[in-house]
Amino acid sequence: MRCFKHLILKMPNKISFSSFGHKNILSTQRNTLEFTRESGLSSEGDCIIGVRSDFSLEKIRKFLSSINPKSEIVITIRARGISEKVSAIPNFNFSSDSEIVVRKTGFLSERTLGIWADKSSNELSRTLVSEMRSPNCRIKVTIEEGPISKKEKIIKIPF
Repeated sequence: MRCFKHLILKMPNKISFSSFGHKNILSTQRNTLEFTRESGLSSEGDCIIGVRSDFSLEKIRKFLSSINPKSEIVITIRARGISEKVSAIPNFNFSSDSEIVVRKTGFLSERTLGIWADKSSNELSRTLVSEMRSPNCRIKVTIEEGPISKKEKIIKIPF
């Protein structure tokens, strides 16, 4: 009789949340992109690409604790059939319950979920940004564990 080894398949580590568009979304900031729980948006918020976000800090912290510390995170932004991916180094000290910021630089704060990102808000598809200017546009954001990073990184920095 043949013996079969049991394979344990690791489920992909990912979380999702919803956000909504707003008429004042500009998406012109060259260093960051941001999702906020706030419902309003002034014309000064040039990095904000989603309002009324329903992310859970608890779920994000649980997700971060479950991924390989050497992995990148991949953020998929979907709206009305258009999607865009952004990769970044995770900030394991993320602790904001009101905003998620992803940065192309290495600047860390409690609001920063990812650093050394490969895109900022001004590099997103203008078709996607145009759709996100509609207040009725539902944006689905998925954050998942990506490949092992080849970038040098700082994992835990106290604030």
